[in-house]
Amino acid sequence: MQDTIDMRNVERIPSLEQRYIFSWPRFLLESVLAIGGALVVTGLISLFHLYPQIPNISLVYLLLILLLASTFGRYAAVLASITSFLAFDYFLVPPLYTFTIARWEEWIALFVFLVTALLTSQLTAIMRQRTAQARRQEREARILYELLRYANTHERMEELLNVVAFSTMRVFEPWGVSACAILLPDEQ
Repeated sequence: MQDTIDMRNVERIPSLEQRYIFSWPRFLLESVLAIGGALVVTGLISLFHLYPQIPNISLVYLLLILLLASTFGRYAAVLASITSFLAFDYFLVPPLYTFTIARWEEWIALFVFLVTALLTSQLTAIMRQRTAQARRQEREARILYELLRYANTHERMEELLNVVAFSTMRVFEPWGVSACAILLPDEQ
């Protein structure tokens, strides 16, 4: 058995992050913020009569999309960009309250806006993934460092195997591992 000093040293080993589980409340929150945010921006543009006085006012939507992409991820940003595209066309571009556009320049402007919004959200999502990957690698390196540091201070094989089993259970506990044992072959 291990004494309490050994257990405290082993408990310094961090556990892995919990796996992502789909969450309906988060999905609904992202949907409401994306659709609601696009409609609020459209309402403000309409209220202050900013379009067509400021032809590039649709760039304001990109701030919303960037905020959602960096906070929630790809789904919210893509939903906001599509909602923004449709709301801008329906409420602000003549003929109003239809999904038709009379001038081809407006088609190009809306298409460029949609593509820019999608690319921006994709790039932001990729940066979030890379950041998460870097954090995961840092955590894994710390786990290995703590385990090796502890293993270098003990010589008995039985004690080391107990530490490895306990550490494995501790590291993978967020993934549902509740027990771990190391079985060694013997003469039989």
